[in-house]
Amino acid sequence: MKGPHKMSFDINIIGTGSSGNCIVINDELVIDIGLSYSTLKDVLDNHKTKAIFVTHRHIDHLQPSNINQLRINRPWAIKYKLYTNANVLEKIRENKNLTSFNVGNPNKQIIDEHSEFEIKGEKHNYKIRTFKLVHDVPNQGFVITNELGESLIYATDTETMEYAPNEKFDYILVEGNYDEDKVNEDLDFEYNFLRLFRQYEDEGELPDGYDDLSDDEVLDLVATDLSEFVDKLQDEVIALIDRADRNSRHLSVQAFEDFCRKHSKPNTVIYQLHESEGFGLRSDLSENID
Repeated sequence: MKGPHKMSFDINIIGTGSSGNCIVINDELVIDIGLSYSTLKDVLDNHKTKAIFVTHRHIDHLQPSNINQLRINRPWAIKYKLYTNANVLEKIRENKNLTSFNVGNPNKQIIDEHSEFEIKGEKHNYKIRTFKLVHDVPNQGFVITNELGESLIYATDTETMEYAPNEKFDYILVEGNYDEDKVNEDLDFEYNFLRLFRQYEDEGELPDGYDDLSDDEVLDLVATDLSEFVDKLQDEVIALIDRADRNSRHLSVQAFEDFCRKHSKPNTVIYQLHESEGFGLRSDLSENID
């Protein structure tokens, strides 16, 4: 699936994951600004930047303080180079310095899941298409095609890729967040309760009276034991399940690999984005991101 990098799309992955997202293409197109201004200053202040796309309102994809800094430093640029959906604009306007912020050309720059427009760059001209992603807030993916016909697809924070165009791409930058097997295990209450109990046991941290219990006896504690220790264990299990459930709202590594196999050309360059720290699995199809 992988091959030599084409020169027409130079991809700089500054950040990907829950700690912050930003990807730069050809020093001209920026996707997401979910890192600090000090980290992104060179990108955001770069006069070569032709467009800044923000996929959705979550803090790891949008930091409104970046918009405010651009309002101060480069007001014309942020007014005419930001492309995002109406829900993101609402989030930006929650900043006390940006309550009246708007883009320069709302008909073009306020996008949705069916937008098409063009960006003229110094290196290439780009046709941009958006498509629907399924998340807990409005979100869209991007297909970027240059004048040579080479195409790139970008998508993160989605439960499915079913709305992506049925095409083959030269570059695939798509989320592969979690291993389905790991998440399914952590959604099982009894499995986690027993695992955590045995972990306390192995570390010698069980309270008195809980030694030498069989697996069935440990699981019976959920219904019969009202101690502070068992309450603590149950709270820890619920927290694990909640975390696993949040991950399941993203695209699994298995779904990522399935998408890549169906939508790759012989020399497609593949990047696995937004890998979970706790439930992730690095795919063999992906270029390394370190």
